[in-house]
Amino acid sequence: MNDTATKDLSATERRVAAAKANADHLGERVERRARETRDDRAAADRERKRQAKALRRDLRPRTSDGVGPTPHTRRQRRDSGLQAMMNAGLIWPEMRDAAAEIEEVFHAQTAGLMAKGRDYGAARGRSTASVNDRLSLAYALRYKPWADELSAAYKAGGRPALAITVAIVIDDMTLTQAERDFHMRRIVIQHIVRRSLLRYAEISRRVAPGATERLDREHPDAARGARIPLAA
Repeated sequence: MNDTATKDLSATERRVAAAKANADHLGERVERRARETRDDRAAADRERKRQAKALRRDLRPRTSDGVGPTPHTRRQRRDSGLQAMMNAGLIWPEMRDAAAEIEEVFHAQTAGLMAKGRDYGAARGRSTASVNDRLSLAYALRYKPWADELSAAYKAGGRPALAITVAIVIDDMTLTQAERDFHMRRIVIQHIVRRSLLRYAEISRRVAPGATERLDREHPDAARGARIPLAA
């Protein structure tokens, strides 16, 4: 091979190498831009969810002491999943009482009332100490054992019953929204909420032991969808 051919080959190799380097650089830029776009979209989505959550919180009706909406006020929200279940006759009195106490204890706990002793009862004509004592007992004897039991069942492979119940009872989530968020059929969502409230009533001794098992046997399809083993 003569010198001219050698020089031409070297020049070609340099052009190929330069083109490859340019292509690699361009590919890295495209990949980096795509990654930044995904990150930007994810950040924007998180911000939208944060703002929506803040807006829902700000729009909730408040009691005079600023703690949170009363059970009566919240039940008046016609689009809530719990209200829809009440309207359909799916919520028994014992379940309704359980929902009211769960909500009251939840708000007291998140507001720090039981620990800080804020004047939660004064606005309702009751002594702060008596209200705090009552809520503290309800938390220790009923709410915490109930929440721990539901959490343990979820960790063992069950459905997120605690999250679903809080969403429906505390956050006024609609059944349609719950179906989308938890990817479950409506009858399964309803059964989980009913069973969770009934279990709270059992722990509270408002109903006889075995009430949840009877509910499962009466609705086996929903119970299986809720990943609840049916007793023989």
